[in-house]
Amino acid sequence: MVEMDSEEFAALVREIYEREIPARFKDALENIALTIEDEPTGRAARDGRTLLGLYEGVPKIAPFSVFHGVQPSKITLYQKNILHYARDRRDLEALIQEVLMHEIAHYFGYGERDMIHMDARLRRKLGREEE
Repeated sequence: MVEMDSEEFAALVREIYEREIPARFKDALENIALTIEDEPTGRAARDGRTLLGLYEGVPKIAPFSVFHGVQPSKITLYQKNILHYARDRRDLEALIQEVLMHEIAHYFGYGERDMIHMDARLRRKLGREEE
C-alpha cells in the first residue's frame, strides 16, 4: 500500500495522463471530465466489487442522436482503492496508467468482456502481471 495525500495523487494522475496516455486517444476525447474521489459511493459501492475507476456516460461510438441533452461523460479514479493495491511508487504509476486506459477504452465503446485480453496485455507491458 502506498500513502499519498489527495493533492499529490491528483498531480500524479495529471502527470501520468499527460505523459503516458497516447496523444491519439487524448485528441479523440470529447465532452469528458476526469475526476478523483476517495472511494466509490452509491450503486458503485454496493455492487460488491472493489472499483479502481469508473466510466459513466455515452460511448463515443453511440449514434449522434443519443447525445442530445446528455451530460459530459465522466471518468472517476478512486484514490483509496488505487493506493491500497499499489506496492510502491513505480507500481502506483503503472496502476494509474492501467486504470486510465481501461476507463478511456469504455469511452470508445469497449465493454468489460472486450477488455479482458487488452488489460492483460497492458499489465504485461507495464510489468503488472497478475499475481
